[in-house]
Amino acid sequence: MGGSTPGGGAQDKITLSHVTAEENILLYKSVKGMHDLIPPASKLWSKIEKTAQTLFESFGFQKIVTPIVEEADLFMRSVGETSEVVQKQMYVFKDKKDKTLCLRPEGTASVARAYVEHRLFHPEPYQKLYYWGPMYRYERMQQGRYRQHFQVGVEVFGSADPRIDAETIYVLSQFYQKLGISNFQTEINSIGDATCRPKFRDLLVSYFKKYEKDLSEDGKLLLERNPLRLFDSKEEAIQKICQSAPVITQHLCVPCKTHFEAVQRALTQLNVSYHVNP
Repeated sequence: MGGSTPGGGAQDKITLSHVTAEENILLYKSVKGMHDLIPPASKLWSKIEKTAQTLFESFGFQKIVTPIVEEADLFMRSVGETSEVVQKQMYVFKDKKDKTLCLRPEGTASVARAYVEHRLFHPEPYQKLYYWGPMYRYERMQQGRYRQHFQVGVEVFGSADPRIDAETIYVLSQFYQKLGISNFQTEINSIGDATCRPKFRDLLVSYFKKYEKDLSEDGKLLLERNPLRLFDSKEEAIQKICQSAPVITQHLCVPCKTHFEAVQRALTQLNVSYHVNP
């Protein structure tokens, strides 16, 4: 549709451009894997966003908005070079100055980067932040799964208090319930720390070495670089081997074990049903 055309006449003239039905269908479509948010779904989307904002801010979380485009290296370091997200799913491209950038595949790394870059730890390191926005992963599309998805999350920095971990889980549990979603299961685990995780890694290597001949080339590469990633594998043979693998909750150092048990006690006090999935 054209706008009003100013001129010297007494009246503005309204011009309309018409497109035939056939031409209209073939103009442009959304990129495969991306999708438009249109009414009435957009109304429901606004309700979800408002529910998140009201709930999170009632618990003292502050909103943070980060760019969609980040340096690709940020996710290679945080998510891990051997992860499926980095290896197969990231949208990576070069800018005009040959810098390697990407569309963010998840939100945590961007929030952590912003926390450090903007010195949000000064003068008070304790920060409770929440975010909401589109993320991008080039993955196999399925019913209800797109290459653009929206992620809402909360992050807490500057505290090692297990009660904060429990509160974070509780808040996200409340978020689902306030949306009327009750058929979900909360799963928790610990990955240890710099003291016990390397020892557990060595234990995993010893275990998986016994099955090395049964591993695919990708599996062997994961075993060499980051054996913990084998638990993320979708290969049936690897999943079967993982069923009898050592579990980290049985090899935590004393401080990590104490922390994890405290998180579970706090969740019980908050009436959060959970399942330990090591």
